[in-house]
Amino acid sequence: GEQTAEVVAVPEHARDLARLADICTDAGHDGRIEGDAVHAPAPAEWAPELNRLAMGQGVTLAALTVSRGTLEDAFFAMTETDAHAIVAHPKEPEVVA
Repeated sequence: GEQTAEVVAVPEHARDLARLADICTDAGHDGRIEGDAVHAPAPAEWAPELNRLAMGQGVTLAALTVSRGTLEDAFFAMTETDAHAIVAHPKEPEVVA
């Protein structure tokens, strides 16, 4: 499958999450908030630029990582929870005597 990379940035202060997501989106990488981090589909090479952009906006990053996976991996990550919910407790077939 096609390789995709995602830049994951964790701001030092949770109050900066929305601003950090906006910084990503304004730069052309669709930032979305997940928990205490902002995820943006972007090449690994963009991570240092995000660091500079965030610093310029007064946002300190506590962590900045790049995750690489295939589009299939990204799809399964999104659908995994639903799939588990469906198959977690399969009903035992009833045996009719």
